[in-house]
Amino acid sequence: MSRRDGHPVEDPSIDAEEAACRLLLHWQAAAAGSQEGAKADLPALPSLAGVIADGPQLEAAREWLVGREAALFLAIDGPFDARATCDGAVVGHDADPDAIRRRLGAACILGARCGTSRHAAMVAGERGADYILFGHEDGAANVEEIVEILRWWRDLFVLPAAVVGIRSIEDARAFRGEGADFLLPARGQASSLILAIDRMLAA
Repeated sequence: MSRRDGHPVEDPSIDAEEAACRLLLHWQAAAAGSQEGAKADLPALPSLAGVIADGPQLEAAREWLVGREAALFLAIDGPFDARATCDGAVVGHDADPDAIRRRLGAACILGARCGTSRHAAMVAGERGADYILFGHEDGAANVEEIVEILRWWRDLFVLPAAVVGIRSIEDARAFRGEGADFLLPARGQASSLILAIDRMLAA
């Protein structure tokens, strides 16, 4: 899941059967964790799979990713610049993957935000999303509900699943144990949680 500027760093495909659980970050979390001493607060992060950034933040996020084996994802919530250079995008569950790939490139890796809607997840998968994001970015989703959704998803589908809005290491362990492929901390979480999740995933 790691490509940047068109050059493969590793196999960009997302394989739910082979890939270990990995860390995703919002660019704001990466930037906040690195304000003091460049990359000191958030070092190598061996479990990092990718960073999600809005259009205006894309270049800063790209610079931060130099030297890291991780992908750069554009967060799309409306109109976007088709000239953006990125490895993929995170879109709404009702987005048209084919239309986005026509603008960003056929190899664009697409994740679909589906909240806690099982129907939205199934539709997004059928329409061509590469992976599904469950939960809410502010951490508002019920942990038990997400666990049940992960169990259901794993029983029926092979498409990778990310859980977003993680607020504690205990929740991260629970989601990993239920087969989540990617973990995305809630917005505003301290770098200590990011580091704790990374250590857990890299162990």
